[in-house]
Amino acid sequence: MTKGFSRIKLFLAVFLIAGLLIVLIKLSIGAVMVRGSSMEPNFHNGQSFYVNKLIYRFQDPKRGDIIVFRDYRNPNSTSFKRVIGVPKDEVKIENGKVYLNMAELKEPYLRNYDTTTIFQENFMKEGVPVSVQDNNYFVLGDNRPNSSDSREYGFVSKDNIIGKIWILTSSKS
Repeated sequence: MTKGFSRIKLFLAVFLIAGLLIVLIKLSIGAVMVRGSSMEPNFHNGQSFYVNKLIYRFQDPKRGDIIVFRDYRNPNSTSFKRVIGVPKDEVKIENGKVYLNMAELKEPYLRNYDTTTIFQENFMKEGVPVSVQDNNYFVLGDNRPNSSDSREYGFVSKDNIIGKIWILTSSKS
């Protein structure tokens, strides 16, 4: 009887540990699929990624990070963009170039011919700097002519950030 009871306890312990691991993994890692072309040429429609959902509990997003966030225009959908400005940074877009803290931003991840423009009736105005407020981030898509990003809708609040793009799981064929 004791041997059978020990096996049941062992089985329950293994089952409990496996369940806890599944819950921890689900809470810390997520999957996202690229929809659209706003991050081309670096990320393509149909590619899948894992997202590290825990990283920003321990550190703040950094310039250059590719973040996944809840889209304030549609809370059931997510977007992902590159962090350009962090709190206390000043961002300006002028003559097709991005300036960060009064210096032209070097962006090797962009295609050579891409320029950054401002569209009418948006958050950003041509040549007018904006200061990134605490707990907020200025984000841009890598495909600047075809991206809806901070130029249009303003800052992304840290509260809306889900995580950081972590691992490519599949690529477009």
